[in-house]
Amino acid sequence: RSSTTGSLPFLPMLTSRGCPFGCHYCPYPVGQGLPFRYRSPKNVVDEIEHLVRDLGIKYILFRDPMFSLRQSRVIEICEEINKRDLRFKWKCETRPDCLDEKTLRAMAQAGCDGINFGVESADVEIQENSGRKPISREQIIQITSLCRRLGIKTFCFFIIGLPGDTTSTILDTIGFAVGLRANWIQFTAASPLVGTKLRD
Repeated sequence: RSSTTGSLPFLPMLTSRGCPFGCHYCPYPVGQGLPFRYRSPKNVVDEIEHLVRDLGIKYILFRDPMFSLRQSRVIEICEEINKRDLRFKWKCETRPDCLDEKTLRAMAQAGCDGINFGVESADVEIQENSGRKPISREQIIQITSLCRRLGIKTFCFFIIGLPGDTTSTILDTIGFAVGLRANWIQFTAASPLVGTKLRD
């Protein structure tokens, strides 16, 4: 039983490794490195077909650090899923600025019903202080709103206490998060994990 899918038969899956963004607090660059390495759409859907047809899996969680870094690849995966008539639901993790409407529509049509977004802070200066390529509030609002219209649930992650954070910026981020109307929001304390630039 999974907290993500309830009692549906569920498995995680990895289709790519690495994240070139290199945010200072993130453990992905430590464990997987910065270069983005990825499997071909056919290779990915071959595994999906085995999981769905042979093992009866009904839900897949893609654990890639940045699933939609190459949106053309995501669209090809979705087209191949539809071509093979594979019926299952799935969720992935990515950044709001690595998705556009064309990609999101393809994902929804191929069974995507959830996306985990790293937002971290509503303040672009706080994002930059953490080595994060900043994402504007407008981009975040636009993509989460589009997901809502397409029936894709959103789970937005926020970090409290990044370099430069104050009581004022933290309360501002909390207010922004609540107003975002995501399906779920999560706040964690900034943790200087071993190997990260934040720890250094």
